[in-house]
Amino acid sequence: MEIRLRAKTPDITQDFKSIILPLMKQHVRRAKGKAKTTFMSGPHPKRLISRSGKLSGSIRSEVRTLGNSVYGKLKSDNIYVPVHEFGGTIHPKGAPVKIPKRPFMYPALISGIELFEKMVADAIAKDFNK
Repeated sequence: MEIRLRAKTPDITQDFKSIILPLMKQHVRRAKGKAKTTFMSGPHPKRLISRSGKLSGSIRSEVRTLGNSVYGKLKSDNIYVPVHEFGGTIHPKGAPVKIPKRPFMYPALISGIELFEKMVADAIAKDFNK
């Protein structure tokens, strides 16, 4: 499962990519840490309780460029991530159990978006004023 953040502009230049790419990497790394510390821990039932650490240990960050876009994403191959992120019903032995939505990747990714936007604007302004 992946949660993506995309920065896109028409006719993105290589110069702009070189400015935004390190900032996106910084933002996504920060979001990965926030997912683990802020959004995965806290009072139950609104937050998850870490038992083995496998869920938080499975979160990875990645940044890529494709055409006009720079993508930052958090992803995990842990089978429990979607049911916690979006909620759902599981069917263990016995009766079905409804799992409430307790998102941690998406809120972490968007939590610092204002700071990311400011960092991009400042970096572009600095580069423009050279």
